[in-house]
Amino acid sequence: MKKIIILTSLALASGSLFAQNNYSASASTQAATVAQVEQWQDASNATLQGNIIEHLTGKNYLFKDKTGIVNIEIDTDKWPGFTFSPKEHVEIQGDVIRIWNSLQIKVNAIRKL
Repeated sequence: MKKIIILTSLALASGSLFAQNNYSASASTQAATVAQVEQWQDASNATLQGNIIEHLTGKNYLFKDKTGIVNIEIDTDKWPGFTFSPKEHVEIQGDVIRIWNSLQIKVNAIRKL
């Protein structure tokens, strides 16, 4: 009886691990454009590729791609430990923040492309 319980538990655990791995493998994130993100709802996850073109104040910057410009917020703990110029292509991942009529991306990760 103990063997049946143990084998059943292992089978269930294996199945849930397989399902988690399947989900991770199929959940690839494709980069969106600024124009697309402008239509998205608050709290949506966004991945954008382009350039950080200007430092505004504090942790606020301007991000530009081929379709437009959006304000982004980068906390100091999110900086990747390297420097880059406005001409360097980067990918940012973050959350869409809508306050009244303004749009901002709160950046969770940055990487050079």
